[in-house]
Amino acid sequence: MILTAALILALGSQANTQDARPLYPVRWNAKYGYIDKTGRVVIAPQHDFAGSFHEGLAAIGAVVETGGRYNYKFGYIDKGGKVVIPLQFDRAFEFSEGLAAVQTGGKWGYVDKTGKLVISPQFTSAGSFSEGLALAGTDGKYDNSYIDKTGKVVILHPFDTALPFSEELAAVRTGDPWVGKWGYIDKAGRVAISPQFDLAEPFSEGLAVVNIGMRVGMGAGSSGKYGYIDKVGRVVIQVQFDSASPFREGVAAVQVGGKWSYIDRSGKVIIALQVDSAESFGEGLAAVQADGKWGYINKAGTMVIQPQFYSVAAFSEGLALIGTSQKHGYIDNTGKVVIPPQFDRAEPFSEGLAVIENGRKSAFGLPSKGYIDGAGTVVVSPQFDWAEPFSEGLADVATYENGRWKSGYIDKRGKVAIPLRFDSAESFHEGLAAVEIGGKLGYIDKNGNVVIPPQFAYEKFAGSFHEGLASVGTAGKYGYIDKTGKLVIPPQFDLASPFSEGRAAVAIRGPDAYHPYRWGYIDTTGSVVIPFQFDRAFPFGEGLAVVETDGNDEKYGYIDKEGKVVIPLQFAFAGPFSEGLAVVWTRGSYERRGYIDRAGSVVVPLQFDTAGPFRQGLAMVSILNKTCYIDKMGRYVWGPTH
Repeated sequence: MILTAALILALGSQANTQDARPLYPVRWNAKYGYIDKTGRVVIAPQHDFAGSFHEGLAAIGAVVETGGRYNYKFGYIDKGGKVVIPLQFDRAFEFSEGLAAVQTGGKWGYVDKTGKLVISPQFTSAGSFSEGLALAGTDGKYDNSYIDKTGKVVILHPFDTALPFSEELAAVRTGDPWVGKWGYIDKAGRVAISPQFDLAEPFSEGLAVVNIGMRVGMGAGSSGKYGYIDKVGRVVIQVQFDSASPFREGVAAVQVGGKWSYIDRSGKVIIALQVDSAESFGEGLAAVQADGKWGYINKAGTMVIQPQFYSVAAFSEGLALIGTSQKHGYIDNTGKVVIPPQFDRAEPFSEGLAVIENGRKSAFGLPSKGYIDGAGTVVVSPQFDWAEPFSEGLADVATYENGRWKSGYIDKRGKVAIPLRFDSAESFHEGLAAVEIGGKLGYIDKNGNVVIPPQFAYEKFAGSFHEGLASVGTAGKYGYIDKTGKLVIPPQFDLASPFSEGRAAVAIRGPDAYHPYRWGYIDTTGSVVIPFQFDRAFPFGEGLAVVETDGNDEKYGYIDKEGKVVIPLQFAFAGPFSEGLAVVWTRGSYERRGYIDRAGSVVVPLQFDTAGPFRQGLAMVSILNKTCYIDKMGRYVWGPTH
């Protein structure tokens, strides 16, 4: 199932569903703006970061340069796009119950909607307020305490993991992720339900999902069983299910033996569909799969939209994405097709348009590619053998004729803006694009003028510009050029990556075949700021970078911009931080993925077969060959289905 970027946000985000005029953040190349539910651009792309609107405001960020270093500064805008709280914070979270957590000088505090600091920066970590309390770290020992809206610590406990309050109780875990147990506390900090569960989720409609028997990282057969407890900890629906979702609108989806049904609050099966997969209810309907096809049921268990689709998404604001065979379109909640399935393939939206494929052309047999807008209207008819997403107002396209590729650029009307005369072409970035002519790479501007003559060997690569510099290969080594083509960092490295946050990972030859390269980091002057010491090194993101050393076994961890190891090298692999969390996994018979926070604490247990980065508060994961989406607490948003 392939979702366009605009509709992923429109259908997947729940942040604005109660708003009379919901807006959704979308990214066009390197800038963020906002669209409404029709796909119309309401706030033009201009920010380096943009969060969802909450309580009328959204956090936005810009990359700023200070003393040769690049860092984010965050503030808030209203729905008119006006900056109402200046960009001054190192980090900023969404508003909740009138307050938002912000970081400055390495400490967290809270601002109100006027930008006034009502709780001074003093905490090592901070979460959003829920039911009058928020999680906050007071020092390394008490990272999961709770504060009230005056900033007073009202529950001081060294929990290993804690979740926000929901319906007057909060799930907390003591002990490490592998053997620790979950229980619940009340708002006085008293243990309301003793730690006894291997997994516990927030209460919803008076009941909470719990698990007994799960063993993190132990592979198949260690998933345990799920049931439901009430607020005194009494098991009211027996632990018996292979999977279970929270109650929504009085019903919950449960799975036994690979088949899904729906139960009521007594545990009685009220919809015994025995379908292959089932989603939670939303807007009165739930997607279910039977015999490989998807349809929708209502709460009476009636199949109101018959199983007929190869893929579906949940209803939100009246629309659902569906797929029939290799075509994709959209239906309303009556099952009426509002955008007919017509595209062989659709790619994510970029700058308001998305690449689609329809039919085939030429003896070469490549699918024809064109572009649609957010309403599903074909604005550039399928005609190209290759097409890339729009970037900075232009898209590189190509045709294959007489055994040769010819590449150029079109504008958003489909008009050829730069003739198809290059052997290959890359997307524009920071106003320039790399193109190939006669086996050499150079750079053009948006008028098609060659501003840096082709001179770099194609096989040695010429990269996109990042932070004003691009890596290029010449004389068997890599260096960096500026936008005039001047070599500002001489070719001297055996490998070089793009600059990110004022640093670039570069490598020199290693001592032997077991250590072919040694990686370190340079600044924008070419000075080595972190010595060559790692076997692998990755770009900085959110102030941290993944590094790896072999030793007796590969180990991955994280360093800061000074090269200090802030999360020990302990993982079999580690991904970059995205929205405050990073994917990691440990080595063993079964490599299970989970998520850590910036302190290195496991906040979503290692249990998934695959796990992707968080985007707009959700991450795609898979477990037991089923694909699903989770939120930052590890809860299924779109349950295991595909």
